[in-house]
Amino acid sequence: MGGYDLFKSEWSVDSNAWSIPINLGYPINTPNDNKMITFIKGEHVAFMSMYKEDGFGDYDIFEVTFNEKIRELTLLRIELREGMNSINSDATLGITSFDTGDIFGSYLPNSNGIYTIILPPGNYKLYIEVEGYEAVFENYTIGSGLFYKELMPLSLPLKPNN
Repeated sequence: MGGYDLFKSEWSVDSNAWSIPINLGYPINTPNDNKMITFIKGEHVAFMSMYKEDGFGDYDIFEVTFNEKIRELTLLRIELREGMNSINSDATLGITSFDTGDIFGSYLPNSNGIYTIILPPGNYKLYIEVEGYEAVFENYTIGSGLFYKELMPLSLPLKPNN
């Protein structure tokens, strides 16, 4: 998700080996660097080191309590393109639920022009309007499976207005 992400792996006494690391996903991992997590009290409480803009310094220590099962989530990264060229726009990208029509969220790009969106399983409509280009409407289905997965970056081709 960000520059550094946190993963979980378990030691098996039977096989004398570590399990395949699994990305802890959002909200533990953010687009910022997440460098350290320590679980206590089973796996329901953890302390983690994380950078937040409204924090007290570079990295702050936060206590995290897991009250419920981790939801299945998928990370989408979307880049706007005209042909082979990336378009760095501050346009807002909107997502609604295809099934209910409810607005799921509005997103702004990062400094590189990439939109980072985290979605639970479902059917979605994506909409973006960039000045000088035709509006884009796309449908996406996010399936279930792992509790966290990251899709390859998606490119949305834009066509200039005539």
